[in-house]
Amino acid sequence: MTNFLSGSLKRKLYESVSEQTTKQELGKIYKWKFTPPFPHVLKGCCYIGQTLQDFHIRTRQHKTKSLRESKELGLHNLWKQFPYDDHWEICVVEEKHFDDRISAMQWMDKREIALIEQHGGILKDMDKTLHQTLNLTSGGQGDPRKIYESLQALSRKRLSRVWLAFKQFFKENDHLRVMYIQKEVVNGNTVNLGIIVRNIRSRKDFLHVPEFKEWLDAHAFVYDENRAHLEIEVWPAFKQFYKEHKHLRIVRTHKEVVNGNTVNLGKIVDHIRSRKDFLHYKDFAMWLWCGCFKLHTKDGDENAQHWKQVLCH
Repeated sequence: MTNFLSGSLKRKLYESVSEQTTKQELGKIYKWKFTPPFPHVLKGCCYIGQTLQDFHIRTRQHKTKSLRESKELGLHNLWKQFPYDDHWEICVVEEKHFDDRISAMQWMDKREIALIEQHGGILKDMDKTLHQTLNLTSGGQGDPRKIYESLQALSRKRLSRVWLAFKQFFKENDHLRVMYIQKEVVNGNTVNLGIIVRNIRSRKDFLHVPEFKEWLDAHAFVYDENRAHLEIEVWPAFKQFYKEHKHLRIVRTHKEVVNGNTVNLGKIVDHIRSRKDFLHYKDFAMWLWCGCFKLHTKDGDENAQHWKQVLCH
């Protein structure tokens, strides 16, 4: 259903359907103008593009893709021949704020089509001096509403397998503290559940589906990435060390293996003392305090003062 979409458009819209909250969108129309310091049949020709991304990120994507993927025509072919910033004028020519992504895309489509036409239309011949652009199409990405709806359907289809993986993990472990390396096999297919969990926390993947988010909430899913790191690796490593040694005097080089993962516990201890890592979680801070963990190892008064600041803050 979505095979006609470009990779960039899929990525752009997938981010939209994956976000739970709306934000104002800044639509941008940009131009690459070929300006080499020597005569060339394409000197002065432009490429017109559109993006909702940061303009500098989109520029880097063009440059990287042109060097990685071979094209015989157009902007990427020309940049591959002349990959020098002083041979080009690259800039945003128009931009506009919108309250939703669909409106922004509709505006960008119209302006992109109009400016490509204004600059001579699609590329006709790379070996002749003509009134033309470096664009290989006349612009526009198609009907944003239809594309948006198709990607919502695609997202829900992906979610069906993901959700089964979550339910399978919860049934086996009675919690949703999923390690980054965790994989589940669902109906013969491997689901990288750890990576999906990270993307849910960092990119809000799938949280636009209310019933899925409600299920996560009901099963105590942790959306805070730092808190998840604390519960899955850091705190278990501390507890494991304490159970074995009956104290929390941990040297800087010490490491613990938790569920097959090596945790640099000594380094974490150093960061807790120097940067107060994880101490804003009061239950963890209280556990350390009860275990006689020292925030200052050489001065008892300083240690007491540090703990007073943490626990009374």
